Amino acid sequence: MKFFRKLLVAPATAAILMAPNLNGFADETSSDNSSGDTLKISVTGTRSPRETKNVPSSVTVIDKNEIDNRGITDFRELFKYDAGVSIKSDDWRYTNSKGQNNINIRGMEDDRVLLLRDNINLPKRYDFDGAYTLGRGDYVDFNTLKSVEILKGPASSLYGSDALGGVVSYQSIFPEDILKAGEKFSMELPVNYDGSSEKISGTTRVGIRDDKSGLEGVLVLSASEGNEFDVKADKKYIDDREISKKSFYTNVVKNIDDNSRLNFIYENVYTQNEATLAKATLSSIYSNVFEDKEIERWMGSVGYEYDNPDSNVFFNYAKFNVYVQDAIYSDDSTVDYPAGMSRGRYTAAKTTVNNYGLDDESKGFNLQFRTEQSSGNLDHKITYGIDLSDTFNSRPRNKTTTQSGTTTVQNIKDSPDADTFKYGVYVQDEITFKNNPKLELIAGLRYDKNDIDAHTDSAYESTNDGVGTKNEPRDIDNSTLNPSVALIYKVKPELSAFAKYSTAFRSPTFHELNVAYGNRFWGYYIQSSPDLEPETSVNYEVGLKGDYPKFDFSLVGFVSNYEGLIDLAPIGTDPSCVRIIGRPCTIDAYSNTDEAEISGLEWKSDYNFNGNEDGFSLLSSLAYTYGDDTSSSDSEPLTSIEPFKAILGLKYTSLENKWMAQLTNTYVGDARTTSALENNPSESYSVLDFIGDFNVNDRLSLDLGIYNLNDTRYFNYSTVKSQNANDVDINRYSEPGRNIKGGFKFVF
Repeated sequence: MKFFRKLLVAPATAAILMAPNLNGFADETSSDNSSGDTLKISVTGTRSPRETKNVPSSVTVIDKNEIDNRGITDFRELFKYDAGVSIKSDDWRYTNSKGQNNINIRGMEDDRVLLLRDNINLPKRYDFDGAYTLGRGDYVDFNTLKSVEILKGPASSLYGSDALGGVVSYQSIFPEDILKAGEKFSMELPVNYDGSSEKISGTTRVGIRDDKSGLEGVLVLSASEGNEFDVKADKKYIDDREISKKSFYTNVVKNIDDNSRLNFIYENVYTQNEATLAKATLSSIYSNVFEDKEIERWMGSVGYEYDNPDSNVFFNYAKFNVYVQDAIYSDDSTVDYPAGMSRGRYTAAKTTVNNYGLDDESKGFNLQFRTEQSSGNLDHKITYGIDLSDTFNSRPRNKTTTQSGTTTVQNIKDSPDADTFKYGVYVQDEITFKNNPKLELIAGLRYDKNDIDAHTDSAYESTNDGVGTKNEPRDIDNSTLNPSVALIYKVKPELSAFAKYSTAFRSPTFHELNVAYGNRFWGYYIQSSPDLEPETSVNYEVGLKGDYPKFDFSLVGFVSNYEGLIDLAPIGTDPSCVRIIGRPCTIDAYSNTDEAEISGLEWKSDYNFNGNEDGFSLLSSLAYTYGDDTSSSDSEPLTSIEPFKAILGLKYTSLENKWMAQLTNTYVGDARTTSALENNPSESYSVLDFIGDFNVNDRLSLDLGIYNLNDTRYFNYSTVKSQNANDVDINRYSEPGRNIKGGFKFVF
């Protein structure tokens, strides 16, 4: 641990060592970005617009142009060149539909990474005993976004629960993102092809403006069709899968005056995933499995925004948003079981039709103000507001089984229906000093209250093999206070250093609080956990950021200590549960038993050889994270920690940005893991990609990418860490081989 504490000193030390060495870059070109570089602005890091170089965190902004040029449609593509973020690969398996919902930032994953759409919490992931993992990855269409911001590290002082590892914030597209100044009408037609899954996607974006009425709007229609990823495995292990997605989005804006506007957003995203699973991958207890998964999310919101730096009222900025959101995840399947002997008994063949669902209905509002004022030697930018939401969740499971001419119907719920009410109140002060303009202090504080009210019914009460729940569903009511303090010191106009302290938390979910599932045949059941408390962390970060005409970089070091992490674990046995198997049943429950300590370094840079937008550039993104599970006196590696990753790219941009070509190598090292998981197939690898784009004219642009040029067979550690490298079908978990992506965008 001492070694990693020393690592945190590295950015501060580098500030002293690098400042004189970078003077040459500053002398060649002025530091006001006169070369024409587009400034990256983040509104997530501090809830107020700031250049990313002045955000006291590690933050990445991916804008609409990059989304279009790279044909980004999912998490796999979004995080591809960010070494500090990883995901599990598509893993559609019977009873385990992970998809791409598991984002990992700094060793924190699942619901420990917060997903927002315009500061509205997206539906949470649902996890039952690792057997059913649903949600998140298919709830948003990337074609409806003007940007995605990825904030690495804790952010509970601004965003409340779940921001233990970081925040992924989607910013919706507005008419001005389609329409240029003075334009009345514009249409964009991006089309993309992804050879790794034979996916074809097309989008129509239309922007309309009427200056006389002050009305303007944007409409986005999108659709895609694709198959299973073409991984480097024998075809007999590949599912016969078809995935289709379509979305509708509109944002209508009424400009009231130069400083205020109203807007209405409605969106609907629908995904259908149908598959006949490869028989070679099925357990012997199944003879055939067909899946039909449907995921639909819609949201309507009404917003008001006021922005006037010269305002005479007590605030300069105000934003109000009220919304209704509903997400339905239907994971249906038809499963055929062969006849056979089991535990000395003959079992006839049977067919089970599973109609499973997950409903997440939420409503709420966000209110935010910003006030700028001076007091003596201090200038203040105070951001404050309220977030409130009320969410209803239900997870019904209907099973219809036909065996020997007899049909039986079973209606169960692993978790009871629940209402989750949350509200948070926050304030943040960005303080600058008139007598010391190099120094800035940002202090924030947020109070959150979370209340879960569970509702039992016959489906929940009969879940435990029809015997009934072992304990009645419980409610929880918790609150927490989370501060953050950051100090920014501008060593020189092009170079700044920061240090930050914060705490963060995650409140238990409805399905962690109450579970009542039993299987006496296999000898276990899971019971409710009425004493669950929020997970918490204490975090330290230091960083160094440079913004030179030739060289932009960010170096961040961090240490986080986590307590009360929630996990499912055995808590005892039940001697009264001996039916069928003749031994006591094991009792499992979620509890606050895990602790962890995580530290690491993150680096990102862009060096341009001539200090202009054109010519050669060298890009890099590196992330090293070290973590231990400290739940017991004998610490061992934390298995959620991703291996070291280094991404290096050489990019060439022609004059006037007519065309661009980039060659990128991604290196991933060996994972540090426990002895129980060391036989997984992941190992270090390098993958080479080529991407390019060509602007034919102002209306037509083309893009092309060749990925995994070296046609390497490799595995994503987080996907296969629990798999055995000796399994005959292990290659079905590998990543796609050499593949081509291409597309175009036409603007009317």
